[in-house]
Amino acid sequence: MIRKAIFMMALCLCGQVQGNAKTTDDGTNGLVSSVMNEDMLRQIEPTYLKEVAVPSAWSSNWFVGVSGGTSTFVGKPFGAGNLFDRMKPALAIEAGKWFTPEIGGRLSFQGFQFKDASMSARDYKIVHADFLWNMSSSFATNYATTQRWGVIPYVGCGIIHNEDNCKSPFVINYGMMAQYQLTRRLSVNMELGGATMFRDFDSKGSSNKFGDNLFTLSAGLTFNIGKVGWKKVVDAAPYINQNKWLADYVNDLLACNQKLNKAHAEATHAITEMRKILEIEGLLNTYIDRLAYCADSMEYRSYPKNDYSGLNSLRARLAHKDWNGKGKPKANGRFIEYRFSASDSVVWNKYISEMTDGNKYIGSPVLFFFKIGTSQLVDTSQMANLDELARIAKDYHLKISVVGAADSATGTDEINNPLSKSRAEFITQQLILRGVDKSVIVSKSKGGIDKYSPVAANRHTAVRLFVK
Repeated sequence: MIRKAIFMMALCLCGQVQGNAKTTDDGTNGLVSSVMNEDMLRQIEPTYLKEVAVPSAWSSNWFVGVSGGTSTFVGKPFGAGNLFDRMKPALAIEAGKWFTPEIGGRLSFQGFQFKDASMSARDYKIVHADFLWNMSSSFATNYATTQRWGVIPYVGCGIIHNEDNCKSPFVINYGMMAQYQLTRRLSVNMELGGATMFRDFDSKGSSNKFGDNLFTLSAGLTFNIGKVGWKKVVDAAPYINQNKWLADYVNDLLACNQKLNKAHAEATHAITEMRKILEIEGLLNTYIDRLAYCADSMEYRSYPKNDYSGLNSLRARLAHKDWNGKGKPKANGRFIEYRFSASDSVVWNKYISEMTDGNKYIGSPVLFFFKIGTSQLVDTSQMANLDELARIAKDYHLKISVVGAADSATGTDEINNPLSKSRAEFITQQLILRGVDKSVIVSKSKGGIDKYSPVAANRHTAVRLFVK
């Protein structure tokens, strides 16, 4: 009846594990809620904002220009003559920079002669700094495309100097410039500008009121130097949307993975315990196919196992003291199903002899598994094994071997050697904290190994008990 109950428990357990192992077509157990969007997983081709350009670097979009034309002085008092009578030639040179397709600045030097209110020719010089606004770029659909036509109003200020009376008053400049680009670097432009200063500039009028004006009509050439043009600005919205979707999808996958890991651990633990029961009761070979089918997906067979042959032999000897070790022992007229042979008795006696001589460790080693790259246990519940190991070692005066290891698949010798040593030291210190004398502990490290599969099984510290 006991065996029948055990068998039924094993069948139920295997059926439950198989049921839990069923997944949806995407392999996520139906736990991922995010809708798969293949477009979000593709690399995005960049698109650009049409009405935005990157501000100009310090070394780019500079220009110099030269122009010539005619100027007319209009002051208060107006004096004799009309505008045409007062025309005199004018020359100007300039240098400046465009900071954006719309905004720029320049420094201009202008001079030659003008006729004052008495129609006398006077020499002058003017230096002014102007703020430029390219109106045509403000209405452009793509800033990164060079505009051939430019309508550029400007305003600025400076100093004007009268060579005859040595007056140098403050001056306000303003005007409008029309520009047409012949090539990428060369442009032709026409400019109508004005300069307003105090009335006594020509020595006739008040010194504290504005009223003297100098108007200039000129044409010239502008040459662009350095790097010319504007960089496009990438539209970040598609990337932001993709990153948000990917972040949500990754979070869903992580949550799904945690649930699956938990279910996997629970199923593995249950199958391991059931296997132990079947081995002890001698039923493992009868139902091994069923159990192996359930355990295949968990890679159970890759880990070290205890076949309990010594325990089975010991139980048979204790139950049948008169048994000679040959054939199968009988109880109440029927054979007991302990699966071992006479050769097992020889191996058992040899094992007992080697164990008492200190050449063979007692039972199976206890493995403590660690997180990758650390000296932290994968599962803190393994600490319970340390409590029992320490208790048995103290009660029976046993020697303890502690051997640390790392997996060679994910690290170099420079990483794995100290890592395996630190893992062995961690277990050693835990045993000492539980009252084990340090003198009975032998601590070693193997560095990186690839003895077990999967790779994670090699990240462990093995603890073995020896007779002193």
